[in-house]
Amino acid sequence: MLMGPAVDRYESAQSLARVASAPLVVCELIFTVTEGDRQHIAMIRDGRGDAETWAERYAIIWVARQFTHHSFPEIGRALASDHSSVLRGYNRAKLLYRTDREFRALAANLVKHLPRRRRVQKGAREIMEGVRR
Repeated sequence: MLMGPAVDRYESAQSLARVASAPLVVCELIFTVTEGDRQHIAMIRDGRGDAETWAERYAIIWVARQFTHHSFPEIGRALASDHSSVLRGYNRAKLLYRTDREFRALAANLVKHLPRRRRVQKGAREIMEGVRR
């Protein structure tokens, strides 16, 4: 059986999307948060790290769910998680969004990096206005 060359999944968002069979936009969010740092990407995807790393993971989940059409299983493929873990993360992110100013700022920064064509939620302006409070 012939195999193609090995793909470094953390080389780019495109390679992660290809290897993980995940939506490119979610992989782009991961690379935005981590600034392409391979160790940081692995921590986000493996569910390791400190409270800040978990907050970043929750922000990725929240933005992906609020501003794209992707399902929990699709988001989970990018994060190497099952849909129930992503759902729990989304519920935690909703709480953080309501109560934590730093989390809202992190989410707002991620939204700014989404291409406009990828933003599908109606009322996004109102959500982003909440960050300024």
